[in-house]
Amino acid sequence: MTTNRTQDLPPTLSVYFNLLRFGCALIVLLAHACENTFYKASLIFPAHHAVIVFFVMSGYVIAHVAETKDRDLGAYALNRASRLWSVGIPALIFGLLVEVFAVPHAGVTIPYTGNAAPLSSALTNLVFAGQNWFLDAIAPADPPYWSLNYEAWYYAIFGAAFFLAGHKRILATILLCLVAGPKMMLLMPCWLAGVFIYRRRIALPPRASIALFAASLVAYVLFWRFNVQFMIRDRMEEAWPLIMVKLGGSNSFASDYILTAIVAANFIALPGIAAAGRLLMPLKRLCAAAASCTLTLYLFHMPVLILLLSLYGRWDGLWRPLSILALLLAVMPLLALLTEHRLGEFRRLLRRAAMIIHALAGRMHGRTLLPGTPAE
Repeated sequence: MTTNRTQDLPPTLSVYFNLLRFGCALIVLLAHACENTFYKASLIFPAHHAVIVFFVMSGYVIAHVAETKDRDLGAYALNRASRLWSVGIPALIFGLLVEVFAVPHAGVTIPYTGNAAPLSSALTNLVFAGQNWFLDAIAPADPPYWSLNYEAWYYAIFGAAFFLAGHKRILATILLCLVAGPKMMLLMPCWLAGVFIYRRRIALPPRASIALFAASLVAYVLFWRFNVQFMIRDRMEEAWPLIMVKLGGSNSFASDYILTAIVAANFIALPGIAAAGRLLMPLKRLCAAAASCTLTLYLFHMPVLILLLSLYGRWDGLWRPLSILALLLAVMPLLALLTEHRLGEFRRLLRRAAMIIHALAGRMHGRTLLPGTPAE
């Protein structure tokens, strides 16, 4: 598909996204750490809200890179798979080891552990099939992995719709939606909201931008303070208890749409605020460095937390959970050096594997194929 190449993201928004990426991943980490130490996390650190912010940002950024950097479907698929698997595969291996060897000695009751079939669950999540339809295969010692399944299918559906043409586009998009299933489709509007605001490129005058940004912040504070997510979800669970159980991570979809509208308004408003640029641009390098650890922080924090709890056993007093939290935060940048900071190397490895498979497939069909070389 031929596209119009456009300029990079607005600089202020790019820095803002990096700051938000790190901040949202940190909120998820703190929610789980507090839940398993202080047991007071649901309102202080709203982890599910952070995931919805991730989805809206992801739709915006993927729409941008598909239009400006990925020259074809092959390059798009390679870059998206590299991004997910460069951290996802090590996280699944580490989580599997923790599930088998550390969970029995953790000394506390940790939600979503004690997986009866950790290997099959790991393999299912490896191919991002852990949440298809009403399946709820929790990755070993790593419940946050559920949203990576959603991301992978949103990437695939968007890639088919963006890069293919004619009847192939329609058939592939419908087929991928059907395979993904209703749970993922319920939250896809949150992801597509990011695509929408990127493609519309809404530019507001300064005063309107400031007013909308302030309104989005006030709206979110009220949304969080009055616990709208649980208020709506509890009513829906009373009305449709069996259906809500099957929806898993999508069971707050009604309030998620409200939150998505708030987040979208926030993203639309920010580029028009000159003061935001003056505040954020000096932090550009710091925010980029923090964001470069985001996926590692998100996918590794839970298995590392479980490992630390198994080593500490039951805590006694305040300093032990604080030391667990400090160690948890300290180890994340080190793990990032071994995972997402090696994205380029992983991409080259994945490309070579694809070329080998392509060549073998050609020989099996009795002809020689010349695989292309996707862009980095």
